[in-house]
Amino acid sequence: MTLSNGLGMRYYEWPGDGPVLVCLHPSSGYGRMWDAMAGVLDGRLRVFALDQRGHGDTDRPDGSYTAEEYAVDLHLFLEQLGLGRAIVAGHSLGGRVAQVFAATHPDQAAAIVLVGGPHYSNFFQERDRVAAVLDGAQAMRASRTEFPSPEAAAEYLRSFRATDSEESRRHRLRHNMRPLPGGGVAFKYDNIRVAQGLTHLAEDLSPYAARVTCPVAIVRGAASTHLTREEAERVAPLWRDSRIIEVDGDYGLQMENPGGLARAVLEFVGAAVTA
Repeated sequence: MTLSNGLGMRYYEWPGDGPVLVCLHPSSGYGRMWDAMAGVLDGRLRVFALDQRGHGDTDRPDGSYTAEEYAVDLHLFLEQLGLGRAIVAGHSLGGRVAQVFAATHPDQAAAIVLVGGPHYSNFFQERDRVAAVLDGAQAMRASRTEFPSPEAAAEYLRSFRATDSEESRRHRLRHNMRPLPGGGVAFKYDNIRVAQGLTHLAEDLSPYAARVTCPVAIVRGAASTHLTREEAERVAPLWRDSRIIEVDGDYGLQMENPGGLARAVLEFVGAAVTA
């Protein structure tokens, strides 16, 4: 589809009878990362997943690549499809977008689910964390994006995403890479735009948190070091209606433990959301 701001966007839909759930991938991710979770939900929610700007098969226009810019895309997507209010589940980048969207479009946000939890650096700009943000953006800027063969790309993923299951790596190869002339492959995301977006991880989102009126679920992996339990308990009160939910896994729960994440989402929706 083409949004009213001119952005050509690819999205995926899994039909269902319940409330609308829109899933937003992380930086360097892709819409179909949510395949397995949507399968577990099995029609109990009407699920959409977007390839966000600069990722997947969606356009890569010039822009700021801030959460605010992505939130406008989400607003227009819901508006053009006439979807009304939606629960928004976002991981990493997707979680930042969900937070800004809920604050700026409260009439469209039924609830938000922060998969893996929010970025601590978006609320507490400690020097070491800011340094890590800048290092991460630079690493993405310098990262390899093209490979001479699918086998070479698979080997890269085994080292770069060592905690992924082999099934998850195959899924990335199948859905987050495009063919190149001569038999090579390349990631679908624009690593310059992804790196640009990563620099915003040190921006303060607490003014947005104060404006969010819908329920918020912080869903963290019990083994995660990206957001510890103590850190989750420190950020949770920034929203007026938030809860912490833990599931087995580390950080990329939509691929590590899609069943556990799906159950957490359904429990949250059943307890907190009025369709």
